[in-house]
Amino acid sequence: MEKQASEQAWEELVEKLRHVKMSPAEKEAQRRSFAYGNLAIENPAVTRQIIDQAAERLATFRKLSISEIMLGIFLNIGDRRFTEQQLYRFLQAIDCADRFRVRVRSVGGFYSESVRRALSFMEMGMVFEDWMETYKVRNSMRPSIKKELAECGILPKYNAFFQELARLFAASLRKTNK
Repeated sequence: MEKQASEQAWEELVEKLRHVKMSPAEKEAQRRSFAYGNLAIENPAVTRQIIDQAAERLATFRKLSISEIMLGIFLNIGDRRFTEQQLYRFLQAIDCADRFRVRVRSVGGFYSESVRRALSFMEMGMVFEDWMETYKVRNSMRPSIKKELAECGILPKYNAFFQELARLFAASLRKTNK
């Protein structure tokens, strides 16, 4: 009898919970908690702060267009030269949301139609000094890039995000140039 009552109470509770609507903030908190719980079991070094940082990065990736992310990186990369393959490799490594859709080609190397398209527009807009073998952002274009990103409300809001990506890109260039 007692077992039947507890089972019935359980079923009633489950039925009530089926109709509960979580707010987006509650869903996000639950998602982060789930990620932390699963990852912390595998790796005790994982902290809630690491999960929160990854979630914020993912949210930022979802808010910005591919071109905006690339321009933000290029604005902060300085005078570094890079190849298209180095850019693909880096974008694939940081792409937690598969926004760039970088894929390995069957003939070798990496490719992304969306990144290639963005680069083509930037080439036509003379963003780069030289783009036959390597890319280097034209210094005279930096004020225009900054102005465009500011007019869209992206700068200064995401400047720290872009600076961090540019720092990571520069580090990846040092590794691949050795």
